[in-house]
Amino acid sequence: MKTHTLNKPRLKLDCSGRIHVLSSPAKRLERHQTKLAMPAADIKAALEKSGYTQTDIARMLKDADGSSLRLSTVWLVIKGKGTSRRVAKKVSEIIGIPVSQIWPGKYPELELAESLNTKQIRKPQAKTLDRLLVAYSVFDLAQLAQKIGVPLNTVKSWSRRDSVPLNYMIDAARDTGASLDYLILGICPQGASI
Repeated sequence: MKTHTLNKPRLKLDCSGRIHVLSSPAKRLERHQTKLAMPAADIKAALEKSGYTQTDIARMLKDADGSSLRLSTVWLVIKGKGTSRRVAKKVSEIIGIPVSQIWPGKYPELELAESLNTKQIRKPQAKTLDRLLVAYSVFDLAQLAQKIGVPLNTVKSWSRRDSVPLNYMIDAARDTGASLDYLILGICPQGASI
């Protein structure tokens, strides 16, 4: 009868006779646990304790066409295998635990919003790309695409998702002098301009 210790690495022999050392089960377990600070089972239990199910969250978060969000989207976010800022924010609100503790590092813009302690004013209608248009002083997506050096279809994709990669937001802040809080979150400290 074979017994395996948690710290014993596994070896693999390939067809050419070379031996490869695979990571030990303890290392794999440690890597898996650091990805999620809160296990999916605990998130699900906290939701149930609050009186909500994953289906309730999917129904609360409507898609652009008015239909409920797919249950699999909610499930993948809770498992840590998918990303959705809307789902992460709603789960965090319901269970009363900050996103930074549930999924550390996965949603930097939500973590930044949680960490801000000053009084803030949210610009109601401004979407992420609208804020980039204002920052670069351009009037349409084609001009913006040319200004930042990406294909127009890429910018249109960002517009549909209302999501811009963080590196482009940082470049915009550096190029235009606009604050990252404004560009990423649409938040300006009271009395400040972009």
